[in-house]
Amino acid sequence: MKILTFKELTFEQQNRFTEIVAATKTQDTEKVLKSLNIQENDLPVLCTMLRELMDNFELFDTLSEQATDDEYEEYFEKLANLLHSAFQHLSGSLKTLQYLLAFTQSQKHNDIPSDYGYHQLFANGGVEAISLLKQAIADMSSEENPYGIYFCFDAWESIIQEKPEYHSDYIEFLFNILRKYEWHNDEYNAFILSYALNFSPKLSLDYIDLIREVFAEERVLLGICGDLEDAEIKLGLRTERATPKPNYNELRYLGSSFDDMLNPEPSLMNNLLSQYHQEYAVKEKPQPVYQKAEIRTEPKIGRNDPCPCGSGKKYKKCCGA
Repeated sequence: MKILTFKELTFEQQNRFTEIVAATKTQDTEKVLKSLNIQENDLPVLCTMLRELMDNFELFDTLSEQATDDEYEEYFEKLANLLHSAFQHLSGSLKTLQYLLAFTQSQKHNDIPSDYGYHQLFANGGVEAISLLKQAIADMSSEENPYGIYFCFDAWESIIQEKPEYHSDYIEFLFNILRKYEWHNDEYNAFILSYALNFSPKLSLDYIDLIREVFAEERVLLGICGDLEDAEIKLGLRTERATPKPNYNELRYLGSSFDDMLNPEPSLMNNLLSQYHQEYAVKEKPQPVYQKAEIRTEPKIGRNDPCPCGSGKKYKKCCGA
């Protein structure tokens, strides 16, 4: 299943798109759902709306009559909540979950699904929903779409909270991924291990040989999952460290201890992933050579003013982006 662009929608869907945008401008989420009678066949339109809001500013400027920055942020918030409410309203349908996963897979550089708690919409799912999650994880790259993969893990855990019988299958799935640690980067391996140890130290104990192997091969980031002694303490194999606790440089990403990491507050894992990627991107990017700032003598260009480069676009959508 694919999330379409605005141009790929049918004529009827484009009209529905415009209708929902107009309603969202003047009504709250619940009124939009009721007044427009949002149904399952509206999900492709709603998913397209939120994606276009992030990727196609000019389209939303046109539909919203040249929105200001504040109006844009308001639209974004409303539409994100509307999509969540629509998914929640229709969550009994397996097709709804398929659209939700397709939307998640399309968000390669954005954590909207986790920020808005979309993973919790899987809570009432069963074996069919888990099959969807397994396939989605297999289809996604841990490097290209880390948010999508971790969303799937969170969604699976939401199901287990309601249906504990799927607990062991989840842990087995995580460690089957970890068995292929040579195929993945060290960051991904560390997060997989952290998810497993956090969710069930008891079941994870069955995989102690594999856990020791990935540490021996140095294929995990210690700043994310701690070292082997930390893991063994979590598993109940030791009560205290035999060596002084290392000062992992990467622990600056956590802002907390290893035990806090394995017993996180809600959404800590997603915040942690976001912080790590931001830090990593800055660290890897060539640092600029700073020059003495020039003193501006001409009037400041407004965000909604025409760009002085002559492109015909607004400054905020061109050189001021």
